[in-house]
Amino acid sequence: MKCLTCKIQLIKPKTGRPPTFCESCGYKRNLNNARLSGKKRHDNLKHEVYTKLGYKCNICGESDAIVLQIDHIDNDGSKDRKRFKNMPSFYEHILANSPRVQLLCCNCNWRKEYYRRNGAKNCQ
Repeated sequence: MKCLTCKIQLIKPKTGRPPTFCESCGYKRNLNNARLSGKKRHDNLKHEVYTKLGYKCNICGESDAIVLQIDHIDNDGSKDRKRFKNMPSFYEHILANSPRVQLLCCNCNWRKEYYRRNGAKNCQ
């Protein structure tokens, strides 16, 4: 019997089910499955958060999910970046609580940041 991935000859165990992958290929396969399940969880949480926040930019109304970003209304995002080490935990916090966040498209978010840094009036 050979490994299904790398075709290395496998040793048939005396008892139990024969292996289909060598140890190295089995490890890589399990690692890849874990990555995929993590990405799926991230994507599902992101979709739930965007749905909760209206799935459109609060300024211009853009609804393309590719360009939408979560914006902290009170400009206190640095606190959350220190508190939450990854996005899924931040998404779960948004779903469980009602923090002061909104969805903005990239342009509106950067415009808001520009005005904040330069002390000009807010674009809203």
